[in-house]
Amino acid sequence: MEQNMRTLKEQLKKEKLEREKDQKANSEILRQERSKWEKDRQELLKDVTRLSVRLLSGSGASVPGTTRRRSLSPELSVAEVETATASRGNKRPKLTNTTQSSSRAK
Repeated sequence: MEQNMRTLKEQLKKEKLEREKDQKANSEILRQERSKWEKDRQELLKDVTRLSVRLLSGSGASVPGTTRRRSLSPELSVAEVETATASRGNKRPKLTNTTQSSSRAK
């Protein structure tokens, strides 16, 4: 009976050491994965920023897979959009504020 208790205790110690070893290995793998994900996230953030700047500056037509929008961004005023349109040589009609155009229709 005492021999059984000793072997069980030894077995439990071995299992505990194995679990700790596995946990350390898993923690290291997770840390590496998080680091990789963070690098990927930073790269994607740079790409999104670069593409946003290109789209807002009017060079969006050269970005594959993107299309220009005709709606006003909430951050842009009508004057900013008209200025941007004029600087492109009026290649497309000026964008107008929908509230102004609806009041004209009345």
